[in-house]
Amino acid sequence: MYRQVKYLKDIYDVSAMGYDSPEIEGVPFYKIIPQFKYFSSPEKAWVAFLILFGFYKLAYKHMYKYDFKPEILSQQNYDLIIVHDLRPFPLIDGIINPSTPIICDAHEYYLDMGGTNSLADYILNKLDASLTKKYLYGLKYITTVGNWIAEEYKRITQAQVYVITSASEYHNLQPLPVDPKKIKIIHHGLAVPDRKTEIMIQAADFLDERFSIDIMMITLTFDEQYLDYLKKMCGGKKNVRIIPPVDASDLVAYTNTYDIGLFVLPSSLLSHAHALPNKIFEYVQARLMVAVSPNPEMKTFVEKYNVGMVASDYTPKAMANLLNSLSAEQITQYKMNSHSAAKELSAENEMIKLKNIINTII
Repeated sequence: MYRQVKYLKDIYDVSAMGYDSPEIEGVPFYKIIPQFKYFSSPEKAWVAFLILFGFYKLAYKHMYKYDFKPEILSQQNYDLIIVHDLRPFPLIDGIINPSTPIICDAHEYYLDMGGTNSLADYILNKLDASLTKKYLYGLKYITTVGNWIAEEYKRITQAQVYVITSASEYHNLQPLPVDPKKIKIIHHGLAVPDRKTEIMIQAADFLDERFSIDIMMITLTFDEQYLDYLKKMCGGKKNVRIIPPVDASDLVAYTNTYDIGLFVLPSSLLSHAHALPNKIFEYVQARLMVAVSPNPEMKTFVEKYNVGMVASDYTPKAMANLLNSLSAEQITQYKMNSHSAAKELSAENEMIKLKNIINTII
C-alpha cells in the first residue's frame, strides 16, 4: 500500500486511511485505531460472541474506532477508492458515496484462507466469510498478486480482474561473489504456524557443510510461541539460526550479502498453493538465486526468468537435495540472472500498470 501511495500521489490527489500514516508529504491521513489490540479478556469474549452469532456490524463498532469525524470523508467527493483486503470495507460503507468506483487490492485468495484451527481463527474466518459474501461478489474491479488467483476471481465474480504483483522497488545493487566453501542462504517472513517454517530448518540437517541458513522472522504478538518453537529447533544446529529482523526499507540491501533466497510453502491451502509472495521479488532485487518449493506460481516465475531452481516436492530432504546439487558457478549464474531481471521485475513497472488501470476506470 505504501508503494501505491508513494507513486500515485505524484499523479493524483491522494489521501490515505489506515492504522499508521505513510508520512508522505502532501498526503492527508485518516487514522483508524485497531481497538481489538487493546481488548481485555471480557471485551474479547463479547466481540467473539457478536461474531459467532452474526452481529458483524456491532462487532466492528467495538473492533475499530475513527480518529477523525467520518463525515469528513463523505465530503471529499473521491473519484476512486482503493481498498486493500476485505476488512476495511465496513469502515467506508455508508461513508463513501456508493457510486464511487472501488478497486479491491486482494492480497490473498479469500475463499480459502485457512488458519491454525484455534477458536480465534475460527471466529476470524467466520467474520471474513461474511465480508466475502457481502462485498467480494459485488465488486467491479479487483487487482491481485498472481495469475491463478486472478482467474479464480474472474470465475466467481463479475469483476474486471488485473494482476499487480507484490514487486519490490528497484535497487541498484550488484551480485556479490559466491564463496564455494561458505554459501549463505536467507529466508525472511512472518512467524505464523501455517507457513511451516520448520521445514526449512529441518532441511539444514541434510545439507552439505558448505551451506548455512539464516531465518529472519517477523513475529506478531500471537505468534511468539511459534517463534520460540523455531528457536528451539535451531538450538544445537551449527548451520541454521534465527536472526533479528531488519527494517523493511533495509531488507533488500541487507540480504544482498547472501547467495540464495529460500522459501518452502506447503500447499494445504489454495492461497498458499498459488502464492507469489513479495519475498520472491525481494530476493531478485537483492541479486540472489531463488530456491523454492513447487508451488505453481513460484515455479512458473522462477523458471520463466531463470533466477533459480524448484525442489521436487515440499519436504526438507527435497530442498536439501536441490541445494546440495548446486555448484558455486551455478549459483553465480542464477544471481546474474536475477541482476538481469531486476528492472523488469520492479515495483516501478507494476505501478505503471496500476496507473493505466486507474485511468481506464476514471
